[in-house]
Amino acid sequence: MNENFDCTQFVTFTYSESPTAQDIIASFEKQGFTLIEKNFIRKAKIIFFSDYIENKFYELKNDNFMGEFEDWVEKDNPPNTIIEFIQTLKEWMYKINVSHFKVFLTSYAELNGNTSCRAIKTPYDSLLNELFKMSNYYYGKHYDNMIIDILL
Repeated sequence: MNENFDCTQFVTFTYSESPTAQDIIASFEKQGFTLIEKNFIRKAKIIFFSDYIENKFYELKNDNFMGEFEDWVEKDNPPNTIIEFIQTLKEWMYKINVSHFKVFLTSYAELNGNTSCRAIKTPYDSLLNELFKMSNYYYGKHYDNMIIDILL
């Protein structure tokens, strides 16, 4: 059976200081995300990304967030929502002292289907450039899913 999902985001990380659920939830709820812990995430999503998941895995549910990439015309002029997302990631990464941190962006994914994934490693300072590759206005190769391992 082919299961699919779309328009969602995930974060996964390994940490040296355990974050409280409230710290994590509050950071992203301010931006309209609902944080879903791994044991409540649909199994198809976990299976699809199983090769990339660290010891903590959360879905950042916000059906409208991927739409921000559709409206992102110029790389140097990102929507405020994306700027705030990047700032929240940075704040959060340092707050909980992570040793590995990945962001997953999903336009469309299908188990046993023909969806494309791009897994990259990038320093935090280049995150904006990598995120722009999910924009409809990026002229390079497009992928359905992007897994960004942020180098710390």
